[in-house]
Amino acid sequence: MAEQNIIISELDYKVGRLMESYKTSREQKRDLEEEVSRLQRQARALENEVQRLNEEIKTLRVSSAISTGKGGPGARARIGQLAREIDKCIALLNN
Repeated sequence: MAEQNIIISELDYKVGRLMESYKTSREQKRDLEEEVSRLQRQARALENEVQRLNEEIKTLRVSSAISTGKGGPGARARIGQLAREIDKCIALLNN
């Protein structure tokens, strides 16, 4: 009987430790999921910033090419594209 009590006591202790370990793992998982979500939001924001900066670089290159007169066909094509985009925006505003 005493031996059974010892086995039950040890089993109870091990189950308690296992439950605590499970609870800790669940909390860690939740924390990691929150971190992943935060990092995904940060990555999207950085991607948007890169896209914006790339557009700004294009605009600056066209502007520089126009001001120096060394733009050639690329600058003219970009100006044409910008003019079409402006026309589309104006058309949308008029509707």
